[in-house]
Amino acid sequence: MHAIRTASGHPVCRVAFSPCGGWFAAAQPHHGITLFDRASGAAARTVGSPRRPYYTGLTFFRGGAWIAAAGWGLEVLDTVTGALVA
Repeated sequence: MHAIRTASGHPVCRVAFSPCGGWFAAAQPHHGITLFDRASGAAARTVGSPRRPYYTGLTFFRGGAWIAAAGWGLEVLDTVTGALVA
């Protein structure tokens, strides 16, 4: 078991595991979505809008290549580059 240190002091409001099980994402209000390596617990990158006051849903799709985050709308992000897809 790993203790996970997130990139900000905000609470984690959503967690999602990638389909392969190698990654997980933690969504934090006013910060974004941090992607973690599940084996080491190390943060790989932070994606998404830091202006979101909350997240109501989080899921990986397209085999883990994209992650969708719902709040006051829907963001679809590339998990490798962090680029907004839709």
